[in-house]
Amino acid sequence: MEKLHKNIFEVLSISRGENIWRLRVTSDSMLPSIKPGDYINFIKKTAEAISIGDILVIKRNDEFVTHRLIAIDNQGWITKGDRFPQSDARIKKEDILGCVVSLERRSKIINLQTIRWKITNRILAGISRFEATLYNSLINLRGKLFKNIDSKMLSNLVDWFTFPFRLVMRVLTL
Repeated sequence: MEKLHKNIFEVLSISRGENIWRLRVTSDSMLPSIKPGDYINFIKKTAEAISIGDILVIKRNDEFVTHRLIAIDNQGWITKGDRFPQSDARIKKEDILGCVVSLERRSKIINLQTIRWKITNRILAGISRFEATLYNSLINLRGKLFKNIDSKMLSNLVDWFTFPFRLVMRVLTL
């Protein structure tokens, strides 16, 4: 999770009159999509305007977290960092501060609102959801069948199963 302080936020104005909030990423939880040192630009969106695959900025306790929306169900919104196999605890739409619309990496701006990136982010959400489901299934099986498997071994097993999908993630985010 990314620990960020209020003074890291900057409001940027653009011609449409929207406020774009900007912050510097300090965590590697969204690798390979977003890297530490990147700047993300996000705007406030209504819940109806947010889609599966969007990268959200969430307020969780005293921390700001930037993770991908992978599912919505009647119990809440499910997010996940691209780097980790497990999903986050469900959030409420009130916890969402905004939706990432672009990121800046080494003086290059990547617009996440283009069709290419919307499709890519939707595919990445599907991969992430599959990975989280697989991880949870293996956790349940571990309790029933594989009592001697520790968390590290379980993580390695998930990595082995999801390697082809991680490879696709790498290629899509080049």
